[in-house]
Amino acid sequence: MAENANKSKMLVVGALVIAVLAGGGYLLLGKNGGNAVADDMMKDLAAVEGIDGGNPVVATVNGHDITRADVFRFIERMPEQSRRMPIQNLYPMAFEQVINAKIVEKKMDKGALERDAKFVERMEQAKDQIMRGVFIENEVSKRVKESEIKEAYEAFAQGFEAPEEVRARHILVKDEAKAKEIIAAIKDGGSFEALAAENSMDGTAQEGGDLGYFTRSDVVKPFGDVAFTIDLGKVHDTPVKSEFGYHVVKVEDKRTRPTPTLEQIRGQIEAQLRRSEAGEMLEEWREQAEITRFDINGQPLPDAPAAGDGAAATEKTDG
Repeated sequence: MAENANKSKMLVVGALVIAVLAGGGYLLLGKNGGNAVADDMMKDLAAVEGIDGGNPVVATVNGHDITRADVFRFIERMPEQSRRMPIQNLYPMAFEQVINAKIVEKKMDKGALERDAKFVERMEQAKDQIMRGVFIENEVSKRVKESEIKEAYEAFAQGFEAPEEVRARHILVKDEAKAKEIIAAIKDGGSFEALAAENSMDGTAQEGGDLGYFTRSDVVKPFGDVAFTIDLGKVHDTPVKSEFGYHVVKVEDKRTRPTPTLEQIRGQIEAQLRRSEAGEMLEEWREQAEITRFDINGQPLPDAPAAGDGAAATEKTDG
């Protein structure tokens, strides 16, 4: 019974964290909130070939400019799950949404809306949500210490199971005959990189087919089965068929994945610590509060357990 009660209590606390942060849930992702997410995305985008730095105008709507930063400000407010998408896929969708928002913005009468009763009510609700979120973020920041981050990293590093990785190149074509022709050309001294740039349907063509390092589970099974068995520097003798077409495969390197450094995963560790601290902090506050529960009709409850701790319908603690 006690175990079930504890589970019930933690579910309640978890729901409270979500409710308190509604409308500003990204605040607990890291010390800098969404800005850190946006900064990381900007770096990812800047690393893509053909994309310049800076903050150019990326669209105009009825003569009004939209900059790249406008798009990233929109992205940083998206749900965490959406932000996990590769930035090359996420950016175009966010871009169109920002254009839509600008169109609506220029259509509406802000002065009239600011006097609209529904707008005033929702603004007050949003204000309360944001204030709760900022307050919790500030309180959590006081609790998450650098020593805890380092301790959590050490625990991660000690338990890290480094997978085997392969770095490979490939040339993807539609038909087997073409793939065999390319393999023959390579064995006759042709440049893999040049043939990839000339023939591959894959987005890595201009990088000579370089896929970087990957684990077996990162790629489709037929490709992984070959890449992890052939010798370094070798081109597989036959094309590898997958759902995408036919691959000419060359293995460049094999290694055990290095343990990520603290700085590489600091954001993830800090986010986990902040979520944990938020849950513990809210549980502490609940224990200090006096809570009286009624049923759905506002009637007194019988002597039922409250919040999973075996108490009656009224909880009174030292708060």
